Amino acid sequence: MKFRISIDPPAKPAVPADVVSFLDPISITAGFGLTASEALQFFRQKGLKTSFDYKDLIKEEHEVAFTVAKMLDMDMLSAVKDRIDEAIASGTSMDEFRKELEPYLVKRGWWGQQSITDPLTGKKSIEKLGSAYRLNNIFRTNMQSAYSVGQWEQIQRQAENAPWLMYDAVDDHRTRPEHAQWDGKTLPVNAPFWKTHYPPNDYGCRCGVLQFDDSELKSMGLEPSKAPKVKWVNWTNPRTGKVERVPEGVGPSFAYNPGVKRIEHLEGLLNEKYQLLPEEMRTAAKAGEAKQLIESLNKATSSLPEGTTTSRISREEAKEAGSKIMGLLVGLPSEAARESGLGLKRSPLFKNVFNEVHSSNPAMVRIAEEFQENLMMQLHRWRATNKAAKVEGKGKGALAVQKASKRFPDDWTEAADRLGKLYVKLSSNRGWQATLTRPSRSISTFGHAYKKLGGSPYETVWPKGTGFIVTDESSTAAHEYAHRLQSAMPGLDRLFNEEHEARTQGDPLRYLSDLTGFNYGKAEVAREDHYYHPYQGREYKHLPEGYRAAEVISMVYEPLLGEMTPKNAVTLKKLIQHDPDMLSLALGLLFHYKPDT
Repeated sequence: MKFRISIDPPAKPAVPADVVSFLDPISITAGFGLTASEALQFFRQKGLKTSFDYKDLIKEEHEVAFTVAKMLDMDMLSAVKDRIDEAIASGTSMDEFRKELEPYLVKRGWWGQQSITDPLTGKKSIEKLGSAYRLNNIFRTNMQSAYSVGQWEQIQRQAENAPWLMYDAVDDHRTRPEHAQWDGKTLPVNAPFWKTHYPPNDYGCRCGVLQFDDSELKSMGLEPSKAPKVKWVNWTNPRTGKVERVPEGVGPSFAYNPGVKRIEHLEGLLNEKYQLLPEEMRTAAKAGEAKQLIESLNKATSSLPEGTTTSRISREEAKEAGSKIMGLLVGLPSEAARESGLGLKRSPLFKNVFNEVHSSNPAMVRIAEEFQENLMMQLHRWRATNKAAKVEGKGKGALAVQKASKRFPDDWTEAADRLGKLYVKLSSNRGWQATLTRPSRSISTFGHAYKKLGGSPYETVWPKGTGFIVTDESSTAAHEYAHRLQSAMPGLDRLFNEEHEARTQGDPLRYLSDLTGFNYGKAEVAREDHYYHPYQGREYKHLPEGYRAAEVISMVYEPLLGEMTPKNAVTLKKLIQHDPDMLSLALGLLFHYKPDT
């Protein structure tokens, strides 16, 4: 899933306390930001509906009913729903969910291949019912559904300040042709196109959207697009014979925007409540707007704790927390590995897959992507991760940096934005980043690049905090943006430098060219330690004392949060296999570190 740019709207008039109190009994929430408590309330409003085939329920029916294909026993269906309810409430992992539910389903006979009667046709057939694979799918689908329904509502909440959405397809060989044609289309938030084409648009769709305000649209060099022509086709549901009109390129179960339907449902319920209010209270309530009322209710009734973040976390505390997170992630089963038929000796948990699957295997990229998706799902449940960096540059380089920045916590990105303007240039050459520590016309050999980015370095004085990034569209964007974050959060960088000093104490500085065999310059030196790559131990003589190991942070977050190219997938595997201590530190800080304000 791709996360949206978050722009806080201006404060609105407070809703009178007596109105909020009167509306308190509403047992639903809009899911703005969708914390665990809001996801839980959304999930609990669903009813139960048995089904034999996933096509028995399509489109909006999934938003109001919980179902598991071929689970025809209502008591069993209710028990599974209760387990998912508990998982959302307590943060249960997929592995724990499966281990807890499997014995119950085995005991009830809903496991393996069984003879079952299709209630629609009356015919018996041998069908595969419960399995570890199906339980993983049940868990993943319902978790994503519970958390994703609020994404559209968040976009609507920001629409007044950020009225533009751009369709963002993944530009690779696995992208569907129709979805690739929509890539880059920039339309108003409330354009009819988004009612039927808001991603995901089919099973396995990796598309997303980017949200912009007017100034960002201009700075990115984007212009509003002409709405794509929608070709409607007939699709006959083989289960019911019913003919549905669906847009070409969109799966039948995805040809609607669940967020739109939910807002309509919420506003309908609120209108019913309004009719019960005295006239003067009804006017006050409507002045507060439905969305703000629901958000106020969310905050007032939330009883689950939010993710703990602090600027005072120690390395030891971060490692301890990160170790638990890593244990959760590597203990999850990899569906990509299972589907690829790799013939693993052990169960396809990520920790086994990364050990057994060779780096050159084509499936490694998808496995690494799945690991990263799981990481982002867990991180997004803990803290906000949907804000794109403010970039002055235009084109693909700027978009690459913005995509990378959205995988970092929002408050990290905001800290970097406060430094000053950021200029980005796309290049296939070696990437670099610089953030000015004082006003300057140019710095060393970077002057020529500044001229291309923003004007002659001999005519323009760049303010302190101005940033420059040169990158391609690969994981390098995450690497270079992590350098920008170092300047914005010296406390975070200090923790990584302390880790480097502790690990390399007594180790000599050595030339990177000697350590790697590559043609690095004579000024490029490192302390080797046991990093997954010697470059991570590089030190810079010109940096302040205590901040010389500037690559520790960038080299760990690049494989975790960067674009998952084949090269980056291999790097991620090396990091997980060879340096779990560094990985624990990075994860602990990613989930818990809060920048000073």
